[in-house]
Amino acid sequence: MGERFVFDYVEKIVRNCKLQIYGNLLSEEVIFYFLDEYEQYRKKQKESYELDDVLQKLESYLEDITVRHSGDYDLSSVQFESFTGSSIISISGHAKPLSFSYSYISSYEIREAIKYIRSKDVETVNRPYPRPEDGDGLVRKGNWIWSKFTQESENKRIHRILSSSLDEYREFVNGNRLRFPESPYLDKETSIVYLYRSANEEEEPSLAIYFIKEQAALPKLSVYVNPEEKYICNDFTSGDLIINGTRYNFSSFIGTAAYFLFDDRPAQKFIYNMLFNDLEDHYENLEGLGGDW
Repeated sequence: MGERFVFDYVEKIVRNCKLQIYGNLLSEEVIFYFLDEYEQYRKKQKESYELDDVLQKLESYLEDITVRHSGDYDLSSVQFESFTGSSIISISGHAKPLSFSYSYISSYEIREAIKYIRSKDVETVNRPYPRPEDGDGLVRKGNWIWSKFTQESENKRIHRILSSSLDEYREFVNGNRLRFPESPYLDKETSIVYLYRSANEEEEPSLAIYFIKEQAALPKLSVYVNPEEKYICNDFTSGDLIINGTRYNFSSFIGTAAYFLFDDRPAQKFIYNMLFNDLEDHYENLEGLGGDW
């Protein structure tokens, strides 16, 4: 019974993506999601910010939230204190809690993201991905989420997410003190090949992930974003991935629609999908976690 309680608790945390933030890309996503949605600065989006500036904007927003919930109290008596995503309004010595979250991101997450980046002796945060080219307008055919991006912007976005995934996952897992000794994402025996193809008039964007065991000729990670069809393809009858004429037998394969790579926090989605896979492989009680894969 105690074991089931623990697994239920873990499942709840994982499904709601509530583990501690570790990783440069995950931290950048959190910070820029807040900055881009920050109402006062929507028309002044920049490519980089000083972390002190980010904190100032956060405090300004939180103070505004505090005032809006404080009624007709004397503003000089209103004090704000942030703790794990909640606010405390203190009015003349009497405190009452105020739940706070900003578009699914708590103030705690934003502060932790800033803290992580500062732990790397960095004081500037850069936009992780190219922005849509024309605000809310469409630049490509079709009324799809990826229609807001030029092909070049899409390729850069996807390549950053995929090429960073293993390093981000290792940092995330180690930071949260998780242990997956047989994880294909973390071991030294498995090569991983990502193959992404953009949407066309007939097909949605797709991501194929190949796991190839003990192939010294391959690096740990290979990323292909919209390569020529003749350069890389698979032969499912033999279980081979063919790269530039060379065959590599893959031990397992994941094929999925890639809508989630265009979400507001795609790296987070990607990392948690990797985590879902490892948890399901290592713990029978956590099978069926789901995810996008």
